[in-house]
Amino acid sequence: MKQWWWLVPIALLTGLGAGWALWHLLPPLTVTDPFWADFATSPAMGGLFGIAGALIALTAAGVAATVSRISARRGEWWDRAEWALQLAISGVSREREAGLSALRILAREATKNEGEMIDAVTSVYVADLDGASKQAENGHGGGAADVEQEGFSDPA
Repeated sequence: MKQWWWLVPIALLTGLGAGWALWHLLPPLTVTDPFWADFATSPAMGGLFGIAGALIALTAAGVAATVSRISARRGEWWDRAEWALQLAISGVSREREAGLSALRILAREATKNEGEMIDAVTSVYVADLDGASKQAENGHGGGAADVEQEGFSDPA
């Protein structure tokens, strides 16, 4: 509810004001035709209300199923992303390449925040690995093994 708390009293006052205005501006609803008076109290009207209730329940179940399906899909995506991130921070170059390739594919289905997070994690780690491998090429030590010892090892 955070910052939307003020909408509740405004909506309540608006609804009360609209109800009061409709109550006083419209004439009272009366059924003068005997057919409609009988129909309103007949079993047929109960059947219509039953159908209306069933349609409301069907709609609610459909929405709940859709939300559940989307949530399960996001959970599976996140499991795959965690697996790929673990590979991407591996000290073994083949695993790291496989993890980064998997993250590229997973990034297509990521939300904006998830994509930014994956980009931030991988860019920092890849930059550190690139710097370490350049130091190793120049003969200054470093390398993936040293990077792994600096705290970038598998967090699990």
